[in-house]
Amino acid sequence: MSKIKIPRKTNDLLRLADQIYTKHTELGANSPVDSLDWANLATKITQAQEKHDQAEQMRKSAENLREERDNLMADIIIGVRKSRDLLKVKYGNDTRQLGEFGFIVDD
Repeated sequence: MSKIKIPRKTNDLLRLADQIYTKHTELGANSPVDSLDWANLATKITQAQEKHDQAEQMRKSAENLREERDNLMADIIIGVRKSRDLLKVKYGNDTRQLGEFGFIVDD
């Protein structure tokens, strides 16, 4: 007996559901899946696809924002390291003074 797989990925599952609905609509009253509430399912398929598309767009946007942030962070970490180094020179053995600038000093 053949094994019929149901997709696990959301986009693939939505595509399959839409294909089933399209074929069901094409067959009309002769559809073997006519006993299901396809009016309700079709609405849910459309809503789920819209939500999926929005989520994908947000994911891409978040990815772009993280990349922009990371590009800015490179200069910030250099600035923080240089500040630490300058303060260590300024305060010598009294590294507790770096705590005044927000550094955590382990004695």
